[in-house]
Amino acid sequence: MKTTHGKSAFTLVEIMIVVVIIGLLAAMAIPAFQKVRASSQDKSILNNLRQLNSGAVTYYLERGVSSVATTDLMGSNSSQYVKAFLTIAG
Repeated sequence: MKTTHGKSAFTLVEIMIVVVIIGLLAAMAIPAFQKVRASSQDKSILNNLRQLNSGAVTYYLERGVSSVATTDLMGSNSSQYVKAFLTIAG
């Protein structure tokens, strides 16, 4: 009578192959993530500049002036044109 034990375990080679595959996937994903993050930050800055420009144009039209201080445009008062900018990590 022959008995076989059904032990199933991973070999060292199989574990090393899995670690290498995970490393390769991470090496491909990290630069792509950094590129998307930089693009998002650039778009956030551009949107902030557009918002500031829009507030300045509105201020110019309402007040009949050709220049304005940033403090007159930005703030939490109801009379200011740009309430807040979203800050991004630099």
